[in-house]
Amino acid sequence: MTRMSGAAATLLKLFGPKALDAVKKSIGKLTADDKKLLRAYARLIDERRVFYTGFHGEVVEMCVSSIDWMKNETDKTVAQIENTIARAAVREVATACREFIERWHNAVTPRFGARVGDDGDHLSAFFQHLGSLRQRVQDVLGVLKMFDKSIAAPNIEAWKPEADADG
Repeated sequence: MTRMSGAAATLLKLFGPKALDAVKKSIGKLTADDKKLLRAYARLIDERRVFYTGFHGEVVEMCVSSIDWMKNETDKTVAQIENTIARAAVREVATACREFIERWHNAVTPRFGARVGDDGDHLSAFFQHLGSLRQRVQDVLGVLKMFDKSIAAPNIEAWKPEADADG
């Protein structure tokens, strides 16, 4: 699935097939304040390494903390967006972060000396869910780029799920 098709799927999920015409009319029609806000939001989320660093470099507790922080920042951004479609798209990031936190708030990185297999399945599930979260964030950024082509998140845009599979 390409980022654009992921963005289109995200739009379809958020608004359904009947709302797509309204979405299309809204694309490219952001206020100057919304454009500024969405560009700043894209930069902010792009700075969170949890959304693009290879899994081999992640510490579980730091991931959870970073995602929780991003959820709070995303909620603040949602409250300021005027465009209902852009607001719903950004709210999807908050929802994805919230779902992640609800499931993994107590997760920890296995410590040195743990036996092979200790929490291996749990850790694998954690990183699978993190990969799904990263994809959702990438798809929402694709939706935001439909509104404003200058929105950029180069770190997140460069992330590929298969890179984590090898890490």
